[in-house]
Amino acid sequence: MPEIAAPAIIKPRRPHILARMFRALRLPMNDPFAVAGLLIYLVFIVVAVFADQIATHDPTEILYTPAYDLAADLRPGQDGFIMGTTSLGRDIFSQLVYGSRSALLIGITAAFMVALIGSVIGLVAGYFGRWVDAILMRLADIAFGIPFCHSSSYWRPSCDLRSGTWSSPWRWCSGAIPPASSAARC
Repeated sequence: MPEIAAPAIIKPRRPHILARMFRALRLPMNDPFAVAGLLIYLVFIVVAVFADQIATHDPTEILYTPAYDLAADLRPGQDGFIMGTTSLGRDIFSQLVYGSRSALLIGITAAFMVALIGSVIGLVAGYFGRWVDAILMRLADIAFGIPFCHSSSYWRPSCDLRSGTWSSPWRWCSGAIPPASSAARC
């Protein structure tokens, strides 16, 4: 009598990683506001990366007109300066282009820190639950009570962290995991 072979287990094929990435990108591409925001970010990143090639002058260089006068307070388009010059004779367009680098760095750093701090606090609050969550909620209330910092300095990210912007990732993480007491009962 012939032996019957065991049925072969057929695993479903996972789509290639590029196909999954394009599928994930298709959803936001249907929203015109998401597309506009993405294009603004891409332009900002391109300007920051290629600032050396885009800027017309060194942003800290004191410039002079062809008549060897200080190029101070020139209007946009005057003597070849796209956005004019400052009272010290520095090109405003070059300062704007080079300033995009530090602005991008500060923004990415602040967003990363807010997500990191909020996630850690949320995981702790969600895991221990009850009284730890209540204490952390009071700390969040205190952080919300600190007035928002309207500063244009490099300290702005720390102002954002103090002002409680980390509460959204905290609440997401806190609700995503079960408390340790319920995990022990399983």
